[in-house]
Order: sequence, then structure tokens, then C-alpha cells
Amino acid sequence: MNTLDEMEKFQEGLASAGIAQSIEKIAQMVEENSAASKETAGAAQNLENLAQSMTRTASWFKTS
Repeated sequence: MNTLDEMEKFQEGLASAGIAQSIEKIAQMVEENSAASKETAGAAQNLENLAQSMTRTASWFKTS
């Protein structure tokens, strides 16, 4: 094997390592986004429950 072939293989290895790191970063961001989405969904549900509770409470003050 000549030096040029060795250099090309080395560069390919570096490129593969860079791609692997990028994929790992993307996977981590996906996990973080998923957790944030679940947290947001929970907050939305809490707001919905609060709104329903407030509607029930306010109905006591309605006059006919």
C-alpha cells in the first residue's frame, strides 16, 4: 500500500468519525426535544384542567 492510499483511508476514517459524532448529537437533541414536548403537553393538560375548574367555579356566579 502506498502513502496516498493510507492518507485516503485515514481521511475516510476521520470523515466517518465526524459523521458518527453528528448522528450522536442529533440523537441527543431528539431526546431533549421529546422530553420538552412531553413537558409542554403536561403543562397544556394542567392548563386545560385549570380552565375547566375555573369554568365550573364561575358557573356558580351566573345569574338568570
